[in-house]
Amino acid sequence: MKKLLQIVFLSLAVTLSAVEGLAQTNVYYPFPDSNAVWREYESGTYASSPPVGECYDYENRYMGDTIIGAFTYKKIWKYGAHYGYNCSTYINPINYYVGAIRQDTLQRKIYFLPPFQNTDTLLYDFNLSLGDTLPPSYTNCTTNIVSSVDSVLVGAMYRKRFGLGYTYLIEGIGNTFGLLQPICFMLEPGSQLNCFGIVK
Repeated sequence: MKKLLQIVFLSLAVTLSAVEGLAQTNVYYPFPDSNAVWREYESGTYASSPPVGECYDYENRYMGDTIIGAFTYKKIWKYGAHYGYNCSTYINPINYYVGAIRQDTLQRKIYFLPPFQNTDTLLYDFNLSLGDTLPPSYTNCTTNIVSSVDSVLVGAMYRKRFGLGYTYLIEGIGNTFGLLQPICFMLEPGSQLNCFGIVK
């Protein structure tokens, strides 16, 4: 009887552990409140004779808040460097304001306000299901359908991930091409999110 109870407790512990693991993907992880950094890289070969490659190595980061109308936004600045001549020669620094974002955590949506504009537009919708079509947004440049929904380990937590066939949307981070990069298939130029983090 004692051995049977041990097996029952072990089975229960395994079941609870599995349920707890599944429940992690049901918890919504919004964008951070402060100190977020998206490290990104763009490269491509442009038509010329001979073809010349250019690269952009930069990061988007929070740089304070701004209140516009009834909403509080996080200001985003881009810092880095532009390289030319097949990505081997430094051309100029990158240092400018790219816009601001705000969150609606109840709706699981992120909005973007470009510079010199008064109205924001949808940037990300993380309230999606398998088979959903991405709504029109600042980054969505084609018809994108959610082809998979799973989770990915980010730090110590699992976050929901939405597959689009050639890129992913990840809760609280953005897309794997970069924070503000177009969500569409492109051969040239290409971009990628190298890492995401919180700067202390």
